[in-house]
Amino acid sequence: MNKGKKLVQQLMQENASDNKSSKSIDSKDINPLHGTMNCGACCIAEEMRIRGVSCAAKNINGMLIADVAACFKGEDENTFDRLSPDCISETGNGKETRDNISAEIAKKYPEGSRGCMYMPMWFGNHFITWEVKDGKTNFKNPQDSKVDLTNECFSAMIKSGTSGADWVGIRTMRWDNLEFNKDLTDEVLYTDQGSLNKRFYTE
Repeated sequence: MNKGKKLVQQLMQENASDNKSSKSIDSKDINPLHGTMNCGACCIAEEMRIRGVSCAAKNINGMLIADVAACFKGEDENTFDRLSPDCISETGNGKETRDNISAEIAKKYPEGSRGCMYMPMWFGNHFITWEVKDGKTNFKNPQDSKVDLTNECFSAMIKSGTSGADWVGIRTMRWDNLEFNKDLTDEVLYTDQGSLNKRFYTE
């Protein structure tokens, strides 16, 4: 077993618990190998931990929308809903963009729902997670919780170009009500088999 995998398994064992909120989950447990291209895998790992599954994201290359959706049974890229490109501030104001998207997600999905969002940004695209709580949308960056989402991510979202919201779209996917596809999650996550068998599906 290589050194990196031993580290991951040690951290999973130390931090295994029945997590019920993304706030109680630290990105260092989700992304112990400090991957920089594995944002999709980190989002999936966070959702698994919320359901009580001890896991960590593998240090893989970037995932596409279809790759993330396929980690849930019967889902594909069409599972992702498009948000209006007009959510993005014309002046690059990160807070305005964040507030606009927060309001649209909270209106679109029911209270208590969770999922992920695909962000079109000028330096590359990114996945983060969201949760609707008390009528508002809370965002989190499972890959690295130290990142300032408002000033580093929402402010970098773009409308135009082949990677922009007009072309690719701001995409959101609800997944708290979906079942994982074990065959594919094994490709992007390290999992502890005991907790995986115990609490793999939706509750």
